This record gives sequence, structure tokens and C-alpha cells, in this order.
Amino acid sequence: MLYPIRLAAAFGLMPFLLNPVHATTLDGQFATRGLGAVECQALPAVLDDPANNGTRDQFVAWITGYMSYASRASADTFDVMPIQDNYSVGALAELLCRDNPLLLVETVVFEIIKSFENGAVNGVSGVVNIGLDGSTVVLRAETMQRVQDRLVEAGLLPAADADGIFGPKTRVALETFQKSAEIQQTGLPDALTLFFIFKPS
Repeated sequence: MLYPIRLAAAFGLMPFLLNPVHATTLDGQFATRGLGAVECQALPAVLDDPANNGTRDQFVAWITGYMSYASRASADTFDVMPIQDNYSVGALAELLCRDNPLLLVETVVFEIIKSFENGAVNGVSGVVNIGLDGSTVVLRAETMQRVQDRLVEAGLLPAADADGIFGPKTRVALETFQKSAEIQQTGLPDALTLFFIFKPS
């Protein structure tokens, strides 16, 4: 659909659409909108209030919209979100908010994005379903390779086993990583594990 592009060109907006804009003041302040402006300590009441029917869906939509923008604004990036289940990323944000009650939701989601950028997919990559003990995660094939590369770097997986395919050795390496990170040992590259495995050191 070229109409918006032509309209943007007609109004002289093309330089803004083609170049990332950093909308902050000199001291790093910027306006935060929607659920991102909520303090983490207030988030459970907002999400769990029966009068706010659909708020959790709006919360997840806000996060994935933010991540879509991060993919667009990041050079050589197709997708910053390594896991393809939007609700698991929402649950991750809720969990991190519980541990950081004085932060804004936007700040927590920004930290998730900073971590996920280290596992960002650079091009179109197929998705893989990984099932284990009744749980399933869906990620891009390139993400699985990046997870294995991180496990190799940590000395938890032999380099010869970093083939981009989830198998028993990857499961054991993930469980070992999860134990060292003091998170639930699922053996899966779930959202929380991906947050920690790609987190900048």
C-alpha cells in the first residue's frame, strides 16, 4: 500500500519516516503513554480488576506494539522478540514488574527489549515449536541457533551440538543455565530464560 508513503512524501515527512527519531529531552526524559505510564506496583490491580475487562489483552498489545517499533528502529533487525507467544512476554513483564515495583511498565519493557536485542533475528526465519513435558514454546529457527551459541559461550553446550535444533543436550544445557540463573528449570527456551540468556553482562 503506497498511499501512506505518497502522503508522507507530499507533506515532507519522508526524512522522519526513513531515519530513527530519538524523542527525548537532553536529560533523557520523554512522555510515556498508555499502560507503559503505569507504575509496576499498580499493575496487578489494573490487570486483575474485573471491571477492566480486556486490560490484559491491551497490556500485551501495548508490549508487542513497542517491540514492533523496536524491530523497525533497530538496524539490520527483522524481529527483536525471540519468542513468538505474545502472552508469555506479557507474563515476563508482569514478573519483572513484581520484582521492580517502583519502575514504570515502560522501563521494564525497555529492559526486556534491550535483552532481547542480543538475540534479535536479522532476516526472515521460520518458526519452530518446541514441546517438553506438556509445555510448548514457539521461536524463530535463528533464535534457537543464537540460544545454543550463548550456551556454547557459557561452556554449557559443546560447539558441535550447536546445530540450531533443540535436542537432549540443549535441554540439559538449558536446565543447567536456568539453575545457575535461579529460575524455574523447564529445560525450554521460554520467555524468562531468553531474557536471562540474552541479557547484557
